[in-house]
Amino acid sequence: MQYANKLLHLLMKDGKKTKAHSLLQKTFQRLNVESKKNTQLDQPTFLLLEEAVSNVKPFFGLQKSRLGGVTIQLPVTLPEARQNNIALRWILQAARKNQKANAKKGASFDFFLSQEILNAAQRQGEAFKKRNELHKIAESNRGFLRRRSR
Repeated sequence: MQYANKLLHLLMKDGKKTKAHSLLQKTFQRLNVESKKNTQLDQPTFLLLEEAVSNVKPFFGLQKSRLGGVTIQLPVTLPEARQNNIALRWILQAARKNQKANAKKGASFDFFLSQEILNAAQRQGEAFKKRNELHKIAESNRGFLRRRSR
């Protein structure tokens, strides 16, 4: 439920909460229908959203630091609230990106958002790829942790 409330606030534009709420309702209705079709994902929509967020949330972030005239990216662990916030924003970004790429199909945003949530729950999609890329960069830069200035 906490993720749905946060998602509602992230969807809201120009203070139009009713519009964001109806969009979120349509998305959950689509998720409900799609999850019933797919036997692997047959669970309530809130649990599906929670699973999607837990699959997408990054455990590490990158912090820029100057070391000897060179800017390096140091991996840092993120607090739980920040991880959830980033995961929800990445899911929304991926849905908007897919909507722009498929603008000629005429599908509404709730379709793309529900598809991205389903993909994230199955460990697929743009948001999950973004998390994996971030973790790869953090892993490759972990050698810089010893040289970090305190």
